[in-house]
Amino acid sequence: AGGMMLWPLFGATNQLLAGLALMVATFYLWRRNKTIAFLAIPTLVMMLMPCWAMTYNLIFDWIPGGNWLLIGFGTGILALQVWIFVEGLLIWNRVRGVLEPELPPLPAEVPVSA
Repeated sequence: AGGMMLWPLFGATNQLLAGLALMVATFYLWRRNKTIAFLAIPTLVMMLMPCWAMTYNLIFDWIPGGNWLLIGFGTGILALQVWIFVEGLLIWNRVRGVLEPELPPLPAEVPVSA
């Protein structure tokens, strides 16, 4: 019974991590002036749907049921997800075409330590 109560929280968190990974990949391509539509749309879906599902669970299941531990963790995870989404929106226009500096070349002979 306890595992089934935690499953929606775990599932939403897992999907939010997938959305975060997609967001990183989208920003990577955006910085390099590449096409991002094929990645941006799934990113938005993976960021918004778990947020909606977590909100739905909070309002219609956990709060009426008085599951305070789930309410606390769910609210915390939801707040972190909103924070990540807002941070992404704030830097969106500033990163296009801005690449990280190149690494220095490796020496011809790399020392090997035993």
